Amino acid sequence: MPEIKSKVSRYSKLELLEALPESDVQAKVPILFVHGAGHAAWCWHNWMETAAEAGHPAYAISLTGHGDSPGALLTSHLETYVDDVL
Repeated sequence: MPEIKSKVSRYSKLELLEALPESDVQAKVPILFVHGAGHAAWCWHNWMETAAEAGHPAYAISLTGHGDSPGALLTSHLETYVDDVL
């Protein structure tokens, strides 16, 4: 089973989880998982493992004010989350 590593994005300083395929075979298209309200990157663990087992590099981000990402939930807006994903 692929290992899920917790990182901090070097671009945005947001929490980023990463699960990479274990084989050396050419990886498939990467997948980015984005959570909804009341969640964080952790909610995608099972899906990330499944995607990585199928050969897809899998990533999940915790949006501003969620999980271990910096920022305040109360002052974040939809534009903030769009910027986070981009």
